[in-house]
Amino acid sequence: MKTKSNRPRRSTKVTVSLDETLLGQIDQLVQQEQFLSRSAAMEAAITQLLDAQADARFEQALDSVTEQDWKEMQAMADEGLADYAKGLEEFPWQN
Repeated sequence: MKTKSNRPRRSTKVTVSLDETLLGQIDQLVQQEQFLSRSAAMEAAITQLLDAQADARFEQALDSVTEQDWKEMQAMADEGLADYAKGLEEFPWQN
């Protein structure tokens, strides 16, 4: 199997038991050429599930940030940008 960058990726074979109806739906997707194989369909489904869980954890983490936390982060960002801009004044190619 290849990744988006077309580099070979190592795969590990696993065995799963699925409901026949679910397997039939996966086979239909393969027959409709929405996926190259059952494995590709399963990998896409698992990737989507894991991505959704990661997104949910990220949203939960964002929800725990207080308004004061956001103000402090903004102040640090502003300070960093000011220091960066000040450093640019020292470059010789600017007139």
